[in-house]
Amino acid sequence: MPGFYSLSSRPMAKERRKGFCTKPPSFLPLHHHHALSLPEKWHYAFIPILMKFHISSFLMAAVLLVSACDTIELPDDKGSITHKQHKVNIRTRTAVGTQPLYPIAVYAFDDTGRCRARQTIESVATPLALSLPSGNYRIVALSGHTAYRLEEPTDVNAAALSMSTENNQAEQPLMRGEAALTVGTSKTSVTLTLAYAVAGMEITLSNIPSAVEAVSVKLNDLPRQLTWNNAYSSPSATLLPCRKNSDGTWSTGTKYVFPNDRSSTVLSISLTEASQTRQYGFTLNSGLKAATPYRLKGSYSTTGDMLIDGEILSIGWNAPFESTFSFGAGQPLPLEPPSSPDDTPTSPNERPRAGSVWKGHHVVAFVENETAEAADLILLSTQGWSNLPSALSTLSPDEAQGLAQTYTEGTLTGWSIPSQETARRLSELYSGEQLAQLNQTLSSLGGEPVYTTYNQKNARYLCEAATMSYAFRLGGGILAAGKTVKNYHLRLVKRVHIKFS
Repeated sequence: MPGFYSLSSRPMAKERRKGFCTKPPSFLPLHHHHALSLPEKWHYAFIPILMKFHISSFLMAAVLLVSACDTIELPDDKGSITHKQHKVNIRTRTAVGTQPLYPIAVYAFDDTGRCRARQTIESVATPLALSLPSGNYRIVALSGHTAYRLEEPTDVNAAALSMSTENNQAEQPLMRGEAALTVGTSKTSVTLTLAYAVAGMEITLSNIPSAVEAVSVKLNDLPRQLTWNNAYSSPSATLLPCRKNSDGTWSTGTKYVFPNDRSSTVLSISLTEASQTRQYGFTLNSGLKAATPYRLKGSYSTTGDMLIDGEILSIGWNAPFESTFSFGAGQPLPLEPPSSPDDTPTSPNERPRAGSVWKGHHVVAFVENETAEAADLILLSTQGWSNLPSALSTLSPDEAQGLAQTYTEGTLTGWSIPSQETARRLSELYSGEQLAQLNQTLSSLGGEPVYTTYNQKNARYLCEAATMSYAFRLGGGILAAGKTVKNYHLRLVKRVHIKFS
């Protein structure tokens, strides 16, 4: 299997017990790359990297990718290498041609959100060696972060800190991984998934009049920040300047932006000629998703209209999506998101609110993009499911997604598993008294309650295509789902655009 390695400890001579060995590795992957050039290698760029660590009670000497030596020694809880050594097997599996960008930053956060340890891994040969006292931790790893403004976490709660991009865009992708870890037992196993936290965007425009001097594309309402708790925030417009190519086309090149949790993305194209700017707009009937490359190709016509062929390529995560858009100078900007086919005019005096009932039998989780004329409702399914595996399970990885695809509530279809951002909103909005009120509303409609505990265990709900989990309580966090866990819960959501009459 390409990219698979196994390391194990062996009895060592006394002269080798002073630390890690420095013998050059003989097993480094032949397909190692430090970066990918896009778009030629987009068929590699968005495959997550799975890393499994077996770590001692002090999390000493685990390797994020591949260690530069074939023997690793771990001290016991008292921190002395003269005590009993623990055997460690480190397995790393990567797709051929897929490598993170170095350096890689690794942080350990305790239950209060404070950063207790950190380390920078400069190359594939650098071992990971974090020293931690007993307790529960959240391990976060970042790759490609040097292209972002990074607020380093300190001993204060890291929820207030963030990573941000210059002008809402970056030249290289950001990868992020997170895993929960309990330190204090003699041996601990943790799985860390390092995946892309940004969307790739490349826009190419052809048949632009030769007199045009400048071209730019603006994307509305993209997040500017990603917090250490993995929440996207501070939406604003993103301006992508275009450059003229030798073949006469104009292109943005490949830029990386934070994803948005919306049903649509509004774009506007500006053509500047003789100090006058004409604008054209269209709505992509999809939000921008993390780990997805977007390639948009537009052609300016002699009638003054612009045709946009949109191709959304996703390797391994989402199904390919294609759409065609047209827009002209006479259309107002920005274009409003497309209405749901389930829309009926709603009285302005009957504006739905979080936790209310819509149309007599649907629960409104929260409201977004509200104006005087319209709003987006995020509905929460009245039905819930328990004892489910995640999409990482080797037995029933498609079970949760299958429930989403077949679920109907009244006349509404098209329900989905919450994204990370939607899950975070649900977790923040509904805990304590707010959750009790939500459960009363669900009960009045004959629905099932949302659980904080189930069978005397903390209840965690699946999100992000069933690859991650969250909880309806403060501090529950968004965690990578387990491969062998079989007791996850599921609640579905649906976005509906309504207009006020």
